[in-house]
Order: sequence, then structure tokens, then C-alpha cells
Amino acid sequence: MASSMSEAIRGHMGRQHLSGNRLAAMAGVSQNYMAKRLRDDAPLTLDDVESISAALGVPVLALFNETAQLAAKRRLVLIRDTN
Repeated sequence: MASSMSEAIRGHMGRQHLSGNRLAAMAGVSQNYMAKRLRDDAPLTLDDVESISAALGVPVLALFNETAQLAAKRRLVLIRDTN
């Protein structure tokens, strides 16, 4: 589900034309810290999700709902691929 969360965040970044550097600055973290989380090289904490959500102007619950939808789509693809 973590990769779905980073995918949801990257989607919002794209729609808002935000770079990783800009999002990091808006969320109050370093560019390196943000990049690791967006690449799924390090886990996102709840504090990360809250600060990123605020920076994106997206409610936390909406971001979690979008993440759940992306994760469900991934599971469907995996099920189809195994059948």
C-alpha cells in the first residue's frame, strides 16, 4: 500500500505541476528526504502524509481513499495476471 500512497502523491504533484523540490520545501523536509519517500526507498510516516497532504491542499482522508483505490486496482491486475 505504501507504493500506492507515493503513486497518489506523485499524481497530485503532476496535476499541480509541483516538483519534488517544491513539495519538499512546502512540506518542511529536505529534497533528499522527500525523494526517498516518493521512490519508495524509505517509508512514509503518518506525519509525512499529514505534512504532504497539507502542502498539496488535499485532505488526508482523500489521499488515503485514493491510495486504497490504487492498491485495489493493483490487486486486480495481479489476480488477472495469475489466472
